[in-house]
Amino acid sequence: MTAIPPAPNGTSVWQEARTPEGKVYFYNRLTKKTMWEKPDELKTPEERAFAQTAWKEYVADGGRTYYYNTVTKVTTWEKPKELVKGMSAQLPSAGLESSATTPTSKPTQAADQPAKAPELPRPPSTTPQRSETTLPLPPTLASTDREAAFQALLREAQVQSDWTWEQAMRAIISHPRYRILPSVTERKEAFRKFQLQRAEEEKAEMRSAAQEQEKQLLELLGQKFTVNTLLPYRDAMEQMADEPVVANFKGTRRRETVYNEFVHKLRQQYKASVQTKRKEQVGQLCRLFQTCPDITVSTRWKDLTQVLERLPEWTTDTRWRSIDQGALLDAFEQHMEKLKAEFLDWKHKQVQADQRAARKARDAFRQLLQEQRQIYAITLESTWTNFYPGIASDPRYDQLLGHPGSTPLELFWDEVEVHHDQISRYRRRIEDSFE
Repeated sequence: MTAIPPAPNGTSVWQEARTPEGKVYFYNRLTKKTMWEKPDELKTPEERAFAQTAWKEYVADGGRTYYYNTVTKVTTWEKPKELVKGMSAQLPSAGLESSATTPTSKPTQAADQPAKAPELPRPPSTTPQRSETTLPLPPTLASTDREAAFQALLREAQVQSDWTWEQAMRAIISHPRYRILPSVTERKEAFRKFQLQRAEEEKAEMRSAAQEQEKQLLELLGQKFTVNTLLPYRDAMEQMADEPVVANFKGTRRRETVYNEFVHKLRQQYKASVQTKRKEQVGQLCRLFQTCPDITVSTRWKDLTQVLERLPEWTTDTRWRSIDQGALLDAFEQHMEKLKAEFLDWKHKQVQADQRAARKARDAFRQLLQEQRQIYAITLESTWTNFYPGIASDPRYDQLLGHPGSTPLELFWDEVEVHHDQISRYRRRIEDSFE
C-alpha cells in the first residue's frame, strides 16, 4: 500500500492514500481513522459546490464528463447553473486561504522529490470479500436509484411496452446513462420491470383517452339534440359526420353504445322533468281547492269545472289556462282523499263524544234512581206509570233521552230488579235466623 504525502502547507490532519487495487481513501493522522469519502477540508471549491446539490459528476466511456441529478433523475452534458453559482461562492474564500498559506520562499530540493510515505492502515470495509468491480456504480448511488435512473432514461427515449430489448437498446445505447447499471442482466431486468409498468400506464392512458372521447361526444350530442329532435343512430351519425369528435372516435360499437346511453339518459331526464312539473301543478291545485268551500266531500268530478268557474282566482290567473287535465284529475283525487279522511276522522271523534255523553247520562240517571229508592219511591210494587210523573221534570231524565244504549224505562226496571233481589236476600236471612 502506498501513501501520498500531505499538502505542502501541512495544516491538514487528513492524508490521501490508495489501496493495492488503486482505490483512493483518506487517513486521519490524529484519530488514526480511515474513510472512503474525501473530508470537507480537502475538497476543492467545485467539490464543495457539488456536495451542496443533488448533482453528481461522472465520466462516459469516451471520456466526456456528464452530470446526473439524483433527485430529478435528469442527465446533462452541460454543467448545471446551480453548480456554477455554488463554485463562484466558494472561490473567493478558497483563494484567500490559498494566499494565506502559500510560503513566500522557494521550495527546497527535498520538497521537489517527496519522500516515501509510511505505510498507512487500510480503511474499514463492510464487504472485504468483494472486489472493487462489484461496488455499485456510481459509488454514491444506491442500486434502486440506479435502476430508477435507467428506467427514467427509457421513459425519456419514449420506449413502449411492446418494444423488444434490442429496440430499446438501440434507442438509449449512445446515452451516458445507459451504463449506469453495470451489467446487461441488470439492464434487461430493469427494462422488463419498466415494460410491466409502462403496460399498466398505457392501459390507463387508453382508458383516459376513451373517457375523454366519450365526454366530448356526449357534449356534442347535448348541443345537437333535444328529446323532441332525436334521430336513429345511423341518421344522427350521418348528420354529424363532419364533426371531428365523431370522425376521430375510435370504435363504432362503442360510439353507438355512447349514443344509446345518451338517448336513454335524455329521455329519463325529460320524464323526470315532466313528473316534477306535474307534481308542482298538483300541489298548486290542491292549495287552490283548500281555499274553495264549495268543494266538499260530496263534490263529483263532473261538477268540478263549474265550481272552479265561480272562483275569481281560477278565471283571472293565466297559469290555470294551460293546466294539464291529468294534473287536475290527480289534484282532485288527492283533495277528495284528504276531505274523506278529515270527514272520517271527524265522524269517529263525534261517535266517541256521543258515547261519552251517553255514558255520563246513564250514570246520572242511575244516580237519580238510587236517590228515588232511598226515599222509597221505588218498591217491589212500583210501576213505570206510577214512577214517571215524579222524575219527568228532572234534567237527568231529559239528558238521557236520544242517546244510544239503555233507555230510562230499561234502567228503571233494572233498578226494581236490583231492589227485588236485595229484599229476597234479606227475607232469606230472616227465615234462616228463625230456624
